[in-house]
Amino acid sequence: MATDRSAFASDGPSPGAAPTRDTRVHSEVPELLSDYSRYDFRSRWSGRDRVTEVERAVVARAFDGVRLDRVLDIGSSYGRLVGALGSIASHVTVVDLDISALRCMDPREVPVPLTRVAANLFHLPFPSESFSGGAMVRVYHHLAQPEAALSEIARVLRPGGRFLVSYNPTPSVGTIVNDLGLALRNGTHERWFPVTRARRRVAVDHDAFPLFAAPRCDFEGVARSAGLRPVGEFGTGFEEYRVLRRAPAAFFLRLGMGLHRAPGFPARFAVLEKPGRSGPDPEGDAERFACPVCRTPISGWEENHDPVCARCGFRGNGVEGVLDLRYVSPTAEFRGPGSRPSGPPRSQDA
Repeated sequence: MATDRSAFASDGPSPGAAPTRDTRVHSEVPELLSDYSRYDFRSRWSGRDRVTEVERAVVARAFDGVRLDRVLDIGSSYGRLVGALGSIASHVTVVDLDISALRCMDPREVPVPLTRVAANLFHLPFPSESFSGGAMVRVYHHLAQPEAALSEIARVLRPGGRFLVSYNPTPSVGTIVNDLGLALRNGTHERWFPVTRARRRVAVDHDAFPLFAAPRCDFEGVARSAGLRPVGEFGTGFEEYRVLRRAPAAFFLRLGMGLHRAPGFPARFAVLEKPGRSGPDPEGDAERFACPVCRTPISGWEENHDPVCARCGFRGNGVEGVLDLRYVSPTAEFRGPGSRPSGPPRSQDA
């Protein structure tokens, strides 16, 4: 993997009081969330084993030679890549807004201890500097507020830690195919290549969920603004095309490593690093949680009681091996086949 290590140019409410808005935690811009609770991911991935093989290989290579203890997998769904993370770390914590997908995940398939947490990626329920690494795969391109998501990742990542993030670049073979299809459907030349030619992050308007494509410079700018620096990259996506799937995963990995700067790859995996020197795993082992509203440390799940924040009163619960710490802003908007994530909404108004 090519690596570039050069430099890139509140207090919460008092106990017993109603929660107040902390500008470091909450954004005034409404959160746009994708509701996948009625989406059949297993059927969607049927017949795409080569794609999963390639992405597992990317995960392994991205952290090659890096010491990992606790790692975080954001948007894990039913756990397609959890095993790859489990093979290179001592503990894996998985996060998804869809609690039903987390309940279907089998911890026995992961070679290390696994903690399943239902949470909103904009309000991660963990103390700062909790993880030495992690991944967020096939999530970034659905985010209307990528800066907020990467800032949360930077907060929970320890100095020196690495995070692997995939995104859909423009221009690419994928955006060309998308724009050609759009032009043919509209029967006009006026909108030919609106995504492919974009010089900034742009919405792709043919999907039931929010979908965005971004130039590499835009993605790198967002990462740097969040306090993360790109230190490596893989080009991927050609394994998605059926005519090429017979090639082995190793071929696509070598292609994506050797030609990662070349344009055209439908997807890219960026290795992001938090500046600083890594330290030892914090005391408290694997299960350390914080209130997603005010970030006060919370506990209680291990005693078979619902964890409650002593500062703002936020209440979570543990059901079927999954800790539900979902906080949803009152102004959040949901897109997708469902209307809201399964289970009761967890907001300041709940």
